[in-house]
Amino acid sequence: SNPEALVLDVRPRGEYDRGHLPKAVSFPYDFQNQTIDEVLAAHSGYDSKKVYFVYGSRENFYAVDVAIRLRAKGYQYLFCMNGGIEDWVKMGLPVMSKDMD
Repeated sequence: SNPEALVLDVRPRGEYDRGHLPKAVSFPYDFQNQTIDEVLAAHSGYDSKKVYFVYGSRENFYAVDVAIRLRAKGYQYLFCMNGGIEDWVKMGLPVMSKDMD
């Protein structure tokens, strides 16, 4: 309901391409060789005062970890979606795919 909010999908890019929440931005959880600063730099224009919704798959471990890392960087308005995209789909809510973007 917040048009200014940014939705971050932390799943691997291939999963994002197969289906993601409308208006979600691919923000893959792949910090093995990168720091959160490097990942954020790749997505210029992020604003620490903006509202962010972070989601992943059902386990949500990666979404929670990304939210914790963003909070440590000064991002204040962070929300993790419980149940991930799987629960979103089960509720019959809309999903976009790479072909639909």
